[in-house]
Amino acid sequence: MFAISVVTEIGNGNNTLFCSDRWIHGCSISDLAPSLLVAVAPRVVKNRAVAEAFTDQRWEQDIRGALSAEAYYEYYQLWALLLEFQLGVEEHQHSWVHDSSGSYSSKSAYRAYFQGSVVAVLGTGVLTAIGLSNAAPRHREQSFVEWWCKVERKASKPRRKGVNSAIILGAWTPWKTSNSCVFDGASPNMQAALNRFRDEAHWWGLAGAKKLQELNLGRVGNVS
Repeated sequence: MFAISVVTEIGNGNNTLFCSDRWIHGCSISDLAPSLLVAVAPRVVKNRAVAEAFTDQRWEQDIRGALSAEAYYEYYQLWALLLEFQLGVEEHQHSWVHDSSGSYSSKSAYRAYFQGSVVAVLGTGVLTAIGLSNAAPRHREQSFVEWWCKVERKASKPRRKGVNSAIILGAWTPWKTSNSCVFDGASPNMQAALNRFRDEAHWWGLAGAKKLQELNLGRVGNVS
């Protein structure tokens, strides 16, 4: 979605620090994703240039260790933001289709991503399968974190950890699906996304996510 929403050039990025310089519409990544940067080595935060960070998606490889819920939110928001940028040699120019002004905002980008892919995956089968269909995200939702907190309150305490894992996986699934479309030429397919969710949930369970496994998500993506 983002690949066709905006085209931007910001220069070659060699002399711009990825984390601390204000190169994203007047903001730095330190401003936008402080919780996420806790999982990045200080020397990387201090020294990584934009050009280096963009090479082979190195900025993602720089993230280490377990992430908090807020860090996951910041990661998805940052990922969506960075898709609009491509390195070049001229001053950047951009036109954003998700705002009537034609100007980009992180709010409109995040809303478009959340109201589209994440709402579709979580609302189509996932929450229904775990008995929380009444908590499915609506297109009017403005904040992923606020919605997540509401769902957490609706889940019974014994199931809460598993539900949180399902939401994380539900947000991660469209990201992986988007990557397949952008980089591998795959066609968008909701059934394939739900199948991916179900399969990944199985592997997460085998890897130790026992509370997720207890939700019995094998029905997600099954066509009756």
